[in-house]
Amino acid sequence: MERYVGIRARLIKRGVGGTCRERVEDFLVMEKPTEHTYVPLTLVGECPECREYHRGRTCPDCGARLRRHRLHPQLTVRRPHTVFHLEKYDWDTLKAVRRIARALHRPHRHFGIAGMKDKRAVTAQRVSARGVPPDSLLRVRVRDLRIIPVGGARRKLRPGDLWGNRFVITVRGADARRVDGPLARVRELGGVPNYFGLQRFGSRRPVTHVVGRYVIREDWERAVKVFLTLEYPRESEEAIEARRWLREHWGEFREALRRFPRFLDYERQILRHLARHPDDYINAFRRLPMWIRRMFVHAYQSYLYNLILSERLARGLPLDRPVEGDIVRDGLPTVPLPGYRTRLSEGEPGEIEREVLEREGISPEDFRVPSMPELSAGGDRKPALLRVYRLRAEVLRGDVVRFRFSLPRGGYATTVLRELMGSGGVYAD
Repeated sequence: MERYVGIRARLIKRGVGGTCRERVEDFLVMEKPTEHTYVPLTLVGECPECREYHRGRTCPDCGARLRRHRLHPQLTVRRPHTVFHLEKYDWDTLKAVRRIARALHRPHRHFGIAGMKDKRAVTAQRVSARGVPPDSLLRVRVRDLRIIPVGGARRKLRPGDLWGNRFVITVRGADARRVDGPLARVRELGGVPNYFGLQRFGSRRPVTHVVGRYVIREDWERAVKVFLTLEYPRESEEAIEARRWLREHWGEFREALRRFPRFLDYERQILRHLARHPDDYINAFRRLPMWIRRMFVHAYQSYLYNLILSERLARGLPLDRPVEGDIVRDGLPTVPLPGYRTRLSEGEPGEIEREVLEREGISPEDFRVPSMPELSAGGDRKPALLRVYRLRAEVLRGDVVRFRFSLPRGGYATTVLRELMGSGGVYAD
């Protein structure tokens, strides 16, 4: 899976092994508004005896009372936006916010978040709601969500309004005897290779970068065909069968619309358009929301970034300090997210960047998309090293290890775990 999204090299050859998502409670994420603060979790508590996290008041295994945070709601807000802590258990962030908006009979655009959080996890984050009184929020009851009003804000929370995230991750089936080596290597370097993790591309169906490749080339039929038909084994059998049928019967869009399951809503929107206008692929693609169309381009940029970073690592160029030709940010060498404004490096780093783009058959200028200019991408650069803060590990039992660490915004916990564990169990769910 990792090679498919451009991750081709590793820092640590052998980690502790195991899997990190056997239980939802094994993956805890707490948003950090600043480097020294975080949004606490109250949905789960830690057992002082067996050290496991559970919901409820007592440990179902040993009966001990769970240790948990307590948070009192703030009911007086004199600002346009009410800020609340949203805790969720195995919920997608956007779906959770939309569900709350529906319960309050408010448009979801009135809600703001600072960052997305993992789905298969227990997470805590801040959300803002325009013109919603705190007592209205307290009346919302949705299974596996907890809402606690905590204050007000003059403006809506926007993506990036956070320092980062704190993680508490339990790995099961690990070889605890090997934990010291990977821990020391990450601490010595100060971080890990700053790859975009699999969830950037779609954890169950990582095809967004493939669609993005055809968007950049303005090959709208191929972009639509890949989005509709490229199957992936982690999907449901029903979805796989529908995609396979359409790939073998391309052009029979009316019948495909009948066969595609209703939960594939975006695919069905495209098929409805093609059923009426069989050759109008560009406008069929426009049936997708803007944020999804842009996501395809961003995913392709991320794929190219991963390829370049992999090659840098394979050639032995350092990640924690620049070499001649590097473009530096905050003291670290950077890797491009290619776009029409991107300045490429010089020296050996620039040679790597140009070779990868040449192999892909594109140039930075290709990220101008004249036929759909709203998808044009200027590009950016991102540090080659993901700094890992306050990394700790504790062995709970012989084959159970718990890692704690914090990452700045934009960092993926799975990127750290693939070095500490190895790739095998990182994406298992």
